[in-house]
Amino acid sequence: MRGLPPYTNQVMGNDNDSLATNWSLVRKIASPTCDEQTWTEFYGLYRRLVYGVARRMGLTHDEAEDAVQDTMTSMLAKLPDFQADPEGGSFRSWLLKIARWRIGDVLRDRPARKPEHHLGWDETGGTSTEERRPDPATVDVDALWEEQWKKSLYDEAMARVRQMVSPAQFQIFDFYVVREMPVLRVAKSLGVNIGSVYLARHRILQLIRAEVKRLQHKLS
Repeated sequence: MRGLPPYTNQVMGNDNDSLATNWSLVRKIASPTCDEQTWTEFYGLYRRLVYGVARRMGLTHDEAEDAVQDTMTSMLAKLPDFQADPEGGSFRSWLLKIARWRIGDVLRDRPARKPEHHLGWDETGGTSTEERRPDPATVDVDALWEEQWKKSLYDEAMARVRQMVSPAQFQIFDFYVVREMPVLRVAKSLGVNIGSVYLARHRILQLIRAEVKRLQHKLS
């Protein structure tokens, strides 16, 4: 992952309302009676967030998965205390502190381990993750956290919308919006007219926007 795709702003905009914490969500997650759907949506979205930041901080896939599990375990253990002091900051700011501790633990442990040469998660050869990981002191973690939050929302919404539309419509959207292919090339490649390309783009972007808003309202 190399930051937000250019088309993400078509969906996310510059709305900062998503930075607010939905306290009813915090209460639900902390409750023993939390329903499975709420927990599944919550875990899926925040797992993407922590995992994505851990990877951008230079952790390997396995290390990032461990950081996710440790962060979620710590979060659940500390959640009742956080509920008692909502003035302490937004939920995501609080979760970031926990995630930074867990990621920091991994990075601090590394010198004591035998050198490992894992390939980067998006590499097939060349420089290892260990050799090219960023210096944590130079990373703006707060900005990275918010960037990854937007991407996590978008990716989750995209995955859900993909199940709502036909494979043919989603392929048009993928070619035209995600891959940024020229409209005439998309139409010719997929055997559709230009109007169908524009219609698929409009419909799917609208669905993604609606799903992003739903996730923001329910899980922010």
